Amino acid sequence: MNHGIAFLLGGLLLFVWMGILWAFKELCLEKIKSGVLKYSLGMMFTYVILFLIYVASEHYLPLKTLLLNWYIVGVPGGIILILVPAFYSIFLIGKGYVNEGGKKAPFRWKLKMMTSVFSNGFLALFGLMFFSFLQRSGTFSELVALIQETAQSINWGWMLAFVAWCGLIVLIVWLDHKKHSSKSKHKE
Repeated sequence: MNHGIAFLLGGLLLFVWMGILWAFKELCLEKIKSGVLKYSLGMMFTYVILFLIYVASEHYLPLKTLLLNWYIVGVPGGIILILVPAFYSIFLIGKGYVNEGGKKAPFRWKLKMMTSVFSNGFLALFGLMFFSFLQRSGTFSELVALIQETAQSINWGWMLAFVAWCGLIVLIVWLDHKKHSSKSKHKE
């Protein structure tokens, strides 16, 4: 498949998916009062669509070919699809953030958004990996053994660097929050 055609068809797939998510949010989720229930249902719907796209790509060769040949600025389209739930969580949490004052919102709202994006990105990635493993006739005990072997082969020094990197990002956002909140206090 030509990369230009794959780019256009992949963009169309992403556009349709985002349209479905937006319509679901506007028509169904906006009627729910509970923020936790709204967030949970929205994320479940997003993951259902992601898993349906994955299952369809396993059974429909043109879709699989599209996902293998689709790149956006060097990033494979499959990775873009994994990130959709992470970015959609921003739209589900964002209304509370805006209602609390946007940039003047308490730091906990920014922390909620960062945690949501991070956890949903990893949940989508590992959920698809586990789903793929189990769909290919792997047993749950084989999956547990694979996870244990993987944990033993990980260089945990890099994990410490990853945790430090995440802490640095939170620190930068917190310092930026303090800077903006102190500027708004001086203007009043």
